[in-house]
Amino acid sequence: MVLCIVVGCGNRTGAAHKHREKVGFFRVPRVITHQGRDAEELTSARRREWLSAISRADLTEEKLQNERVCGKHFVSGQPSKEWERFNVDWAPTVNLGHSKKGDAVTGAGRAERAERTTRRRKLREDHLQAEVTKKVKRSGKSTTNNCPDEPMHVPASNEQDLTAENCPDPPVNVPAPNATPEDPENCPDQPVNVPAPNATPEDPEKLS
Repeated sequence: MVLCIVVGCGNRTGAAHKHREKVGFFRVPRVITHQGRDAEELTSARRREWLSAISRADLTEEKLQNERVCGKHFVSGQPSKEWERFNVDWAPTVNLGHSKKGDAVTGAGRAERAERTTRRRKLREDHLQAEVTKKVKRSGKSTTNNCPDEPMHVPASNEQDLTAENCPDPPVNVPAPNATPEDPENCPDQPVNVPAPNATPEDPEKLS
């Protein structure tokens, strides 16, 4: 059987409470020393707050090992995660059986701090997002100004494309049907001088 260690709390585990509202029981957090300095400092601070909230002078290591804190002493019914320092249930704050605060932060105060932290984080994220957007826009404008677009020539609708494929073939001279070709083979023979029968040949030997 496990008893709640908080002063004046009679909650305990066992068959006698099986018909009552189910209540969880949680161990006092230990100090973590093997996960770095930050983890050790965080868990040490949390353990101090738990012990201050319990506020019992007769606490011993044996009692801390065997006894627990029940869910009746947390707003949500159970403690938060160890890294959620600004959560209202980072340490017991409800029905503690005394008015001593010690090092523990009240639930209302912790909730306010958590809200402020969340609000500051949201503002910081919005600011960073706005800065990134400005840089992107500025970079885009600079690139556009330094690299003007090349002029594009668009031919008019009635302008002919003078490429080799679209150029017309050169004209071919086709002779007229009645024209005489100028081929020497097709030209008529030249007249040949035939001497008359009674003509004396102009032999140079006889002429001399």
